[in-house]
Amino acid sequence: MKRVFWYVLIFAVVGLVAGYFYYGKIAGEYISPLKLIGPAKNELHKFGRAISGIESIRNNILMWGGIGAVLGIVINFLRKK
Repeated sequence: MKRVFWYVLIFAVVGLVAGYFYYGKIAGEYISPLKLIGPAKNELHKFGRAISGIESIRNNILMWGGIGAVLGIVINFLRKK
């Protein structure tokens, strides 16, 4: 069980980093990771994030992290055999 946890954790982090490098650019510059992680302060700020595409970028990066976690589970079960 411990081994599954480590595979999932490592591959999820690798997926998040890869997703950030793939999707994290707006106008040729990378978005601050704190801007991606932090919540919207109010409705106007949330609206601005939706228009600028930050929410979409955030969701894509999280999706890559989830794919990495699933890949970690699959690799763990393939290595057991």
